[in-house]
Amino acid sequence: MKFRALIAAIFAPWPAPYPPNDQDLLNMLMPPVWAPGGSMEHVLGTDSLGRDLASRLIYGARVAVIVAVVAGWGVLKLLPRVGFLT
Repeated sequence: MKFRALIAAIFAPWPAPYPPNDQDLLNMLMPPVWAPGGSMEHVLGTDSLGRDLASRLIYGARVAVIVAVVAGWGVLKLLPRVGFLT
């Protein structure tokens, strides 16, 4: 499951059903598919501006993965130098 989420985050434009910032004001505050009134068009529903929450979640995960990789790489490069100085 974690691997699938990582792949979806890395390749965000392909699994995301819509661009993350596209607004559809006719579909504002739609409930998720499992709630009454929900549809498969917006699986996790939409926010107050009509943006698809599933797409925003996938693109947000992409940013989180990039930050984690850069931070991890920075720590691996910085700690040996700090340890050498002490």
